[in-house]
Amino acid sequence: MSKILTGELVGVRESVADELLYLSPHQIPLLTLLGFSAPISNIKHEWVEDAPYADESKAASSATVDATTVSVEDGTPFRAGHVVKAGEELMKVTAVDSNDLTVERGYADTTAAAIESGDVVEVQFVEGVEGADARSARYKKRNRKDNIMQIFDETISISGTAQAVSQYGIDDLYEYERQKKQEELALQLEKALINGIKYESTDGDVRQMAGIRSMIQTNVTDASSNALTDTMLNDLMQDQYEQGAFKS
Repeated sequence: MSKILTGELVGVRESVADELLYLSPHQIPLLTLLGFSAPISNIKHEWVEDAPYADESKAASSATVDATTVSVEDGTPFRAGHVVKAGEELMKVTAVDSNDLTVERGYADTTAAAIESGDVVEVQFVEGVEGADARSARYKKRNRKDNIMQIFDETISISGTAQAVSQYGIDDLYEYERQKKQEELALQLEKALINGIKYESTDGDVRQMAGIRSMIQTNVTDASSNALTDTMLNDLMQDQYEQGAFKS
């Protein structure tokens, strides 16, 4: 009886799956969420931002139960005639001097209570009086904003021989390499969207767009180099909810 081992066989057909799995580490969650819009038509994009007056601020210092002056961090939201709320107490604002509110305590038969530094003082509504003259108008200026276009580029170089050689899992080598480069460019775009710093050379040939982190100037919580905690994130989400986020 003859004995033949597989290692002695010549011409054994290889078992190779005719596909190539490209496992990319380039994840782009922000771009995936936002998607792509229409192509740009200019190297500079401008828009106008407008927002209503804020409707609350925080007490800058404590105030006793009978104090008629309440100091807040920002007096812009308030005006004479506003009914404001601190805790369960309503107060009527009779005058505003910068960040100091002159108030009538215990308005509408509510119970006056001490106000602690950091307590929220929130505008509820204006006191409407029958037959009163129209109150003076106020106007909040709109702000013009802009961002610039940034170029992202890569190069593909394939020899004619490499393109002609048959390869497992690749029907068109150029198209395959192009898709890989597109993923790399998408990752660069993702990073620019988040961390980009607006910059333009004097001759205008080099441009970098501003990213989200540099564009957002308000409603920012500084962790002061401390590690993020669940409490920080929960407080941020609570603040967002109270400002109207997540409400359909």
